[in-house]
Amino acid sequence: MTSGPGTHDHPPGNGREPSPDASGRGVETLVRVLRALPLLALHVPAGAGVFYAYTLTPQGRWDESTLTGIETACFVTVVCAAAALVPLLVRALRGSLTWWWPAPAAALLLAGVARWVFVATAYP
Repeated sequence: MTSGPGTHDHPPGNGREPSPDASGRGVETLVRVLRALPLLALHVPAGAGVFYAYTLTPQGRWDESTLTGIETACFVTVVCAAAALVPLLVRALRGSLTWWWPAPAAALLLAGVARWVFVATAYP
């Protein structure tokens, strides 16, 4: 064989087969992404609920439609954050996740509950 630009020694086959380590990392990355999608699907509506719950302001006690919207946003936040928090806490307590993984869901849950309690007491 001649050596020069464009000539390489390749093993039999097409020479573009990934090494076992590279394909294993690709599968692990895909599994991590697939595990993160349900969390993302729960954190996004919880975050949107917190956003709407805190940006909507009723004009008074008579503004039932805005108060109902705030309570609905708080309900969505609490349900989605709790649904994300339970499996994260279980996995964190088992030691397969670090302590900060449940923190965003817990913060969203607390924010939703705090706004819901405030609206329920301020606008009876």
